[in-house]
Amino acid sequence: MIHFIKAIDPADLLIQTTEQLARGRDLYTPLFVSHEGLLCQRTILSLCIYEYRLIIAKDLDDLWNQESNAIDMGFDYAFNVVLWNAKYLQWMSRMNSTGITVRDAVARYQIEHAVDLFESAERKDELKLVEDVRAGLHMEPTANGEYVVQVPFPVKSS
Repeated sequence: MIHFIKAIDPADLLIQTTEQLARGRDLYTPLFVSHEGLLCQRTILSLCIYEYRLIIAKDLDDLWNQESNAIDMGFDYAFNVVLWNAKYLQWMSRMNSTGITVRDAVARYQIEHAVDLFESAERKDELKLVEDVRAGLHMEPTANGEYVVQVPFPVKSS
């Protein structure tokens, strides 16, 4: 179920977002400003694998400096910049310890699955197909392990 945050200012947004993240929710869509001037953010029940930082900048130079500092600490951009009351707001995110654990588990699973797939019966069928192709193309092995193709029909070159 989607929860809708409506905040009156960035401080209120941070408080409400922190509460939602603590309740097992994660940011779902980009931040936007309503026609009433409220900061609106949707969250959804989900395993939150990120930690977030909200940049509040007074001008583009300040935005650039704060983004650079966040990037140096391992953060990356989340969503787009939002202009609110002559301030630039930008969510930044980085994986938290849960996210790193999930990422490593997914990578480990993919490696194990790839090994299983490589050694599976499907792989044996692929090898048989290669042997069938060799026979069909009249491929003859040479002394050094390479194959020479003897074409069974005349070939025209143009």
